[in-house]
Amino acid sequence: MSAYVASLPAPGTVLTRECKGKTIRVTVMEDGFHCGGKDYRSLSGIAREMTGTSVNGFLWFKLIDPKPARRTPKVAANKSRRRRLRPLRPDAKLAEKPTDSVHAPPVSCLRHCA
Repeated sequence: MSAYVASLPAPGTVLTRECKGKTIRVTVMEDGFHCGGKDYRSLSGIAREMTGTSVNGFLWFKLIDPKPARRTPKVAANKSRRRRLRPLRPDAKLAEKPTDSVHAPPVSCLRHCA
């Protein structure tokens, strides 16, 4: 059973890429890739060795397009839930709180004390 993935070019295809002034030629095989006299299991392994960083091999060899840009920017969750307070109108009157009002005791207290 071969480990060939259908999204790859057919075995025997040669992929080329320019990197740091060198032309990199990679031959697609049924069980991996051949580049520079060495066999690799993935395109990402080749891209990592050439660039020195972790890179998606499909993107680096331009076999797939990068993700399309979002139509609308994503809003941070904390900003979307934050309510904005409206400023008071200059002619707005503030409600006054009664300061010397007497409050009735709770009903449970009345039953217990009676």
